[in-house]
Amino acid sequence: MCFRSLLHRRKEIFLVVLLFFLLHVMLDDSEFSEFERNTNDEKSHQEKDQKTKSKLEARNDLNVTSEAIHPKVVVYNRVPKCGSQTMSMLVNQLSRKNGFLSKAVFEAGETPDRTTTQQKAFMGELKGYAKDQKVMYTRHQYFIDFDQFEWADPVYINLIRDPVDRFASFYYFSRFGNKRAQDAGRTKQQVPSNILNENIDDCITRRRTECTEPIWHTVPYICGNDKSCLQRHESAVQQAKQNIDSKYVVVGILEELKGTLGVLEHVLPDFFEGAVNHLTEIRNDTYTVKKKAMTDAAREYLANETALKLEYDLYNHAKGKHPVILKNNQLF
Repeated sequence: MCFRSLLHRRKEIFLVVLLFFLLHVMLDDSEFSEFERNTNDEKSHQEKDQKTKSKLEARNDLNVTSEAIHPKVVVYNRVPKCGSQTMSMLVNQLSRKNGFLSKAVFEAGETPDRTTTQQKAFMGELKGYAKDQKVMYTRHQYFIDFDQFEWADPVYINLIRDPVDRFASFYYFSRFGNKRAQDAGRTKQQVPSNILNENIDDCITRRRTECTEPIWHTVPYICGNDKSCLQRHESAVQQAKQNIDSKYVVVGILEELKGTLGVLEHVLPDFFEGAVNHLTEIRNDTYTVKKKAMTDAAREYLANETALKLEYDLYNHAKGKHPVILKNNQLF
């Protein structure tokens, strides 16, 4: 009886050991599979980075210093009248080619500022979009610092332009709209009829507020939602510069659009691979119509005697971040 009991116990011990061994093997296989998947993902990124790097090495017209990164969320908080409609159309094309979600949001009458509650809601919205896929979110809105909500995943990009040129584009856009709207017969006049045909030189001569105190556009978009960002003051510019240095991976220049896209191809290949080539496929019908040339005196006044002087400080700072030589002479 004792012998049978001992034999039975040995069988139980053997089965337990066998079960433990099988579980150990299964776990090892699972860990190996996970390791293999991670290794393959990393290898895929490395191959893509090397491919992009090789393309750039063949083009000595770009001076690119940033390493490629692979975020899941990119936010393009586009500044008005800085080629943002063209960029949005390009992003939509690239989303189909590169396999990410392009979420471009526009609501009539919306303002670019966000309360803290709205910022938190936006963060939740973004997390929802990015749950199962990579996403680029495009909208006219001021910079939101996700670090304050302890979410470090999203990265920012933007595109700005020469401040006086941006002012002129906005000035005539508010009167005559763009080519697409004109062709569709839906141009919306945003100024009184008595100043509809007034050019910028006359506006300055008559010291109208529209030209002596230009709309404070670019700086708050990069600076953020703090009340100080809305002030035409050097402190807002300094905060915007800090954000460019630490929060944005690229702030491109419209006058150097192709070069900017070359930088984006290198830094964010998952989103912008093929951007330079695809740019030629974008129909350029979003440019402001009926723009009139201004005198050198008017340009000098706007650049040196108005808040655009502060905007130039930010513009030149961004321009120095990713020095590029390729020029794009067609402005929007």
